[in-house]
Amino acid sequence: MGLTLYGLNAQDLCSNTKYLQKNSIFYIMGDFNFEKFLPFVLKKKPLAIILEKKSKSKVDYKNIIVVEDVRKIYRQDVEKFYYDLFTSFEHIGITGTKGKSTIAYTLFKCLQNLSQDVAYIGTMGLYYKSHHESMVNTTPGLNDFVEILKKLSSEKIDTLVSEVSSQAILQDRVAIDYFRHRVFTDLSEEHLDCHLNMENYFEEKAKFFRGKSNYTAYILDRSLYGDRVAKSIDVKTIRYGLKNSNLSDDLNGLTLEYEKTDFKTHLTGFFNGENIACVLSVLSNLNFKKNEMQKALEEVKFIPGRMEKITSFNGGFIYVDYAHSSESLEFVLSAVSSKVKGKLNVIFGCGGNRDPLKRPLMAKSAEKYADIIVVSNDNPRSENPLDIIKDIESGFSDKARYQIILDRKKAIEDTMSQLNSGDVLLICGKGHENYQIIGDKKEYFCDKQVVLEYAKSFS
Repeated sequence: MGLTLYGLNAQDLCSNTKYLQKNSIFYIMGDFNFEKFLPFVLKKKPLAIILEKKSKSKVDYKNIIVVEDVRKIYRQDVEKFYYDLFTSFEHIGITGTKGKSTIAYTLFKCLQNLSQDVAYIGTMGLYYKSHHESMVNTTPGLNDFVEILKKLSSEKIDTLVSEVSSQAILQDRVAIDYFRHRVFTDLSEEHLDCHLNMENYFEEKAKFFRGKSNYTAYILDRSLYGDRVAKSIDVKTIRYGLKNSNLSDDLNGLTLEYEKTDFKTHLTGFFNGENIACVLSVLSNLNFKKNEMQKALEEVKFIPGRMEKITSFNGGFIYVDYAHSSESLEFVLSAVSSKVKGKLNVIFGCGGNRDPLKRPLMAKSAEKYADIIVVSNDNPRSENPLDIIKDIESGFSDKARYQIILDRKKAIEDTMSQLNSGDVLLICGKGHENYQIIGDKKEYFCDKQVVLEYAKSFS
């Protein structure tokens, strides 16, 4: 790797000190801790340091380059500098509030089952071959992303399926122009603590479909926000969904008719029918045959933490799901409610230091479909858990419909103990996550493990 940039023969571009080497150009972002990290940077003697004009901290160095927007410049420089690396992959990106993880991971597993050299990056981490590692962000920082591409390239991976978050687009850390396939699911209230309102939220998502036009767009056909995206672009656009499809669904999975062919999957729920329709649209556009797609899809057993069936207990069935917005919770509960022979139980909470407006909406969604509702902790962070609960409670119309058990482990075990034959317990909010954030501490906690250990204690 090497390219002349700013008149310098650079070997690498860095915005993260852990990757900084000699003959690199280093970019100082707005959240850079000068006191802690600047001595280390200076000791490494980079070819140049890129600094934002509005930075209040002075840097005494032989080669300082001052720019207006360092994040934008870094992204543009990275796109040029690593052109060969980026273009060595077929990039597939999925954005939207709901469905990103399910679509991305299912597509990844299908492509794997079709003998493709593929990787997945998203909420559930980094997957390729038999490798898995967790990541901090759904969409990694651009420096981390480049290092991941280097690693994947060395592993002969040539297709990458990525979840693309609105925060990553907002922070200019997505090399959008390299995505040959771009999926828009839909939008609902989420991340409004970051974007302030739905229009701002939509604008960030819509940016993913602007720029160079050598890509295919896949847009959910019932999405009004998707309609706006479709009208604003002039590229090959595939509208996916269930408008002209027959769908049969039970707790064991669903069968979807796509282009007059039945496709069976272990996933369940109307919303997953839409997700599967998207996956099939992408696979079809990649020129796979229907019989190949059928086999590849049926071999996908589950999506970690997405309507994942954990076990049965006392004749009831227990699932974990990542649903943590009012609309996602309503989608999951509505999908399950019509199939439950007994009572539908749900456990959920809301994250601390996050959008408080969604809390009463979560209560309304739960009350609409569940028979038994337990409100518990879900990453309270530095916020008082009782304040979070109070916000949630304001959305309930009937106080007799719910109970509060702050201790999430106790909430799960107590609810499991009350299950009877035909009941379903849906534990929402964490899905694949294996931690609970209380204060500034990230403690190990796994819904799935709690369920299995409690069930085992009775075996």
